[in-house]
Amino acid sequence: MDLIFTELGHEEGEYPFEHSWRRDGCTSNMILRFAERNKLKCYVHHKGGKIETHVPANNLHAATIQYCVFGSHAYWYAKDASTRGADRRTSACNAASQQSTAAPAAICDSFSDKEIGKVFASLPAPPYKDWCDMRVLIDNLKYNQDAYRDTGAKQTEHTKKKLYFCNTPLNASEYISFAACLNDLLAVMLDFQGTTEKLSVVP
Repeated sequence: MDLIFTELGHEEGEYPFEHSWRRDGCTSNMILRFAERNKLKCYVHHKGGKIETHVPANNLHAATIQYCVFGSHAYWYAKDASTRGADRRTSACNAASQQSTAAPAAICDSFSDKEIGKVFASLPAPPYKDWCDMRVLIDNLKYNQDAYRDTGAKQTEHTKKKLYFCNTPLNASEYISFAACLNDLLAVMLDFQGTTEKLSVVP
């Protein structure tokens, strides 16, 4: 089963396993693959129907693996040991061999078309390393506003691109509080009120 586990692409600790197949149990695909490798017949039942089958082409009288899946358990079909004797055949196996494979049941509930909401909201902001220095912003607003203007006649990617600033960027040599940076930014706004260089700050 270790070989089959690897062959089917399973990994320990990854869905549908929380640990390993030895601790969590086999999947039906693993059991079907086991039957295929060992030339055994296999019938898998669920909700009253046969949902998976493997019958070796050249070994119709092979031993049979047959079980019903209920929840996370498999219930095996077999005669009682006291009445079975040397006969290894079961009436359930004979009935299953005559039964057609059921089509997967259509899912009909109130949740199939829903998605689970994200645990954490996604933010469109760039990573921290790409944020600019608020002090550079303040100095440019005072002395070089063209740094944030597009001098072309038409709007380009320059004006569409959003810039993000913080009080302590990645390579800052000292810490300056956000409140101090915000006060300086508001002071620049007041200095330029009533001029062609006016700007607005929304805290």
